Amino acid sequence: MPSSQLPPQILPLIHRLAEEKPIEHGLLISRELASLKEWSAGWPGEWQQQELWLLTSLPFQQRFDLAVIVLDQAYLDENTFTKLVPNSTLANSPHTTATHVITHGLTHLRDLLARRVLVVAFGDQSAGLRALGFSQIEQIEGWELWQFNILEYKQTPDWLNSRYWANPENWGKYRW
Repeated sequence: MPSSQLPPQILPLIHRLAEEKPIEHGLLISRELASLKEWSAGWPGEWQQQELWLLTSLPFQQRFDLAVIVLDQAYLDENTFTKLVPNSTLANSPHTTATHVITHGLTHLRDLLARRVLVVAFGDQSAGLRALGFSQIEQIEGWELWQFNILEYKQTPDWLNSRYWANPENWGKYRW
């Protein structure tokens, strides 16, 4: 990944997320892991790095506190994507596309591997990420930052409380 295409420095955001809930174990997903070692230096906690197409083959042995996935332009271009992904991965399914691998990787992260997921995406990825339940945090230098946090996914509606229904104190007092 050329340095001009490195994602923006998100260390302040990572520290802010760590203040909300400590990060003991983190997972960094990117296509070029070596160039991102410096980019992710100073992040709190212990971090592992992985490639996107290997996420669905990871055994579910540990749940990470935070997963950061970097979706740069190479992931989004089908021709470049087929050059990046090993042939063995593409041979498993003839219909494997970049969108397919990204969607399966994100859902695997969201549902099994991480409590919180932070997506650093180049360009406009709003349609696909909103469909998966992610909410946009901010936009920096052409990059969008998205988050999935199961605790904030669905806000509790105001009517869903004991004042309006299932209030044991009112049982037998009113005819429903």
